[in-house]
Amino acid sequence: MINVGETLLRRDAPQSNQYSWVAKEQMLPFVRRMMGKSIKDV
Repeated sequence: MINVGETLLRRDAPQSNQYSWVAKEQMLPFVRRMMGKSIKDV
């Protein structure tokens, strides 16, 4: 699960900035949850 979050962020980077921006805006809460969970799990 932790790798999934990092993969999404890294995958968006190489792609068009617009796509990554939209994905970050929509996935912001999801990413935050993943990061929070990952930090707590670790």
